Amino acid sequence: MESKRVPMQFMGRRIFARVCIWNQSGTITILAKHGFGLNAKDSFEQLAKKLPAHIRLIAWDWIGYGETDNDTLVVLNYFLKLF
Repeated sequence: MESKRVPMQFMGRRIFARVCIWNQSGTITILAKHGFGLNAKDSFEQLAKKLPAHIRLIAWDWIGYGETDNDTLVVLNYFLKLF
């Protein structure tokens, strides 16, 4: 598994998100998103071990979880816009 922090724009702010990639050379890609209270690595490590080598799995940590920046203003702004 390769893990890296990548810059991204979210709700007009720059944050760094951790992205986990299993089977880097896979030819088919699956994107996965963990639930609240978890992180990408712990959520998908067991699944990734069972995937065939041609399947690449990419998952990222939600803002404030795992190794992604915890930007309270971004999170509050996001949830307020839901309502």
